[in-house]
Amino acid sequence: MNKKKFGRMLMLPLILVMAVAVVAITACTPEELEVLSGVLQKVDSADGKITIVTKDGRTVTLKIDTDTTVAAQGATTNASSLEPGAEVEVKVKKDGQSARQIAAKQAHVEGTISKIESGNVTIQSEKGSLVTVLVTNSTRIEIEDEDNGTLADLKVGLKVEAKYDPTTKQAFKIELQENEENRGKGKETSEIGSGIVEIRVTDPPPANVKSAVVFLSNIEVHMAGKNKDDVSDNSSASGNETGTWIPVIGAPVSFDLMDVIGVDKVLGAANITAGKFTQIRMDVTKVEGVTTDNISFTAEVPGDKLKIVGSFNVGNGRKTVLTLDFDGEKSLIQTGEGRFLFKPVVKMLVNNQGKGNVDDRGESEKSENRGKPDTTGNATESRGKLESEGRGKGKD
Repeated sequence: MNKKKFGRMLMLPLILVMAVAVVAITACTPEELEVLSGVLQKVDSADGKITIVTKDGRTVTLKIDTDTTVAAQGATTNASSLEPGAEVEVKVKKDGQSARQIAAKQAHVEGTISKIESGNVTIQSEKGSLVTVLVTNSTRIEIEDEDNGTLADLKVGLKVEAKYDPTTKQAFKIELQENEENRGKGKETSEIGSGIVEIRVTDPPPANVKSAVVFLSNIEVHMAGKNKDDVSDNSSASGNETGTWIPVIGAPVSFDLMDVIGVDKVLGAANITAGKFTQIRMDVTKVEGVTTDNISFTAEVPGDKLKIVGSFNVGNGRKTVLTLDFDGEKSLIQTGEGRFLFKPVVKMLVNNQGKGNVDDRGESEKSENRGKPDTTGNATESRGKLESEGRGKGKD
């Protein structure tokens, strides 16, 4: 074996050793010492520090600087956006005092509160998706830059931002958004506050049936926006609303036209943000009944969305009763072929219960003040316009 060949043989293992060393150095850079997993306890942006409680119970405070990268659910963010309570994984620099990377298990949603039930707050995002978060004793509720809000300060219809654990759905923080619609609706609610809206139905029966059950769902009321023209019938009916739709009854409900002769049936009620409202709408899912000849039928519903236009107020601490007065004979039509069509003709009666001034009486632009008042308040009548996907008939 000559010297040149032997030299090449020695050089080959040396190159391999060097290559392995380079890979090892790349895999564990000298900047990183360890990875800490735990729960974020505090973020001090002013001093540039975060404090976490590790899974083994240690409390560790680390420096953050411009070199620290932060991500929440894979999206780049900054440390000040992280909320205490979020699970984090932190890569620590070699100095053992500074954070190189922070990955947080924290999601967020911005939108309008659509439902509050037993500590669960449902938020509808601007894209229409629904997210339900759990409010606990550790949840921070921020109203007007104060963190001392409570669950009672949250109302259906308020615009909020929530940060929460994407797995458990526990809310770390719910913050009331700063905008015109929310102004004055937080803790200082002596003038606006919240009220109760209750929805009832009544109906004169059609002559040739002995049962006609109407199935409804997703009953909502429309809160007027800051545009003063939003309360007019034309702007509301055209779909150019600038306000917010607020759910009142989400679960399916039904009523038989024959069971509400001369009486009102309560479909449901909800505690919502007080204010001025312009419309009510609902889904008509189906209509089933029996004729006087004992023939069962399912009526055709030309459109599935029933909309009634007419303004009313929900006063602070008061109950507003909306009674939907269906004209049974005109709403349920029998064709010459024996089929039934359901084209609802409805007028809405508004009754604001409790004492109050004129602003609390829910009068509409077309109100003729012909509703019958009860002993607790003033009733007004609003016939407005009715739409069923643009095919329903109205009664003015």
